[in-house]
Amino acid sequence: MDRNLKHFKEDILVACHKICEYITDYTFESFTKDGKVLDAVTMQLIIIGEAANHFPIEVCEQNSEIRWASIVGLRNFVVHEYFEIDPKIIWNTATLHVPELKKQIKSLKI
Repeated sequence: MDRNLKHFKEDILVACHKICEYITDYTFESFTKDGKVLDAVTMQLIIIGEAANHFPIEVCEQNSEIRWASIVGLRNFVVHEYFEIDPKIIWNTATLHVPELKKQIKSLKI
């Protein structure tokens, strides 16, 4: 299947939605004790980063409020340095940045 930017935008939105669902009713402490949820959130962050990596520089520049490089950078770190994943970074990303990213991606015109 040929994928276009609308598909990648939808991938990000779905992943953001899943992350928000996964962490509902969790605290940082309960999140770090639930390996399945930590893994699930981490996987969705990988999906977000991979999808974000498909947006051309022109779109990224026109939507500079989105932290494209940080999103892709987190994906690369998690995939390649998985043994050094800090649950606090995953938690902070999920709770602080993902809800804002979801809003930004929803309003993204492509």
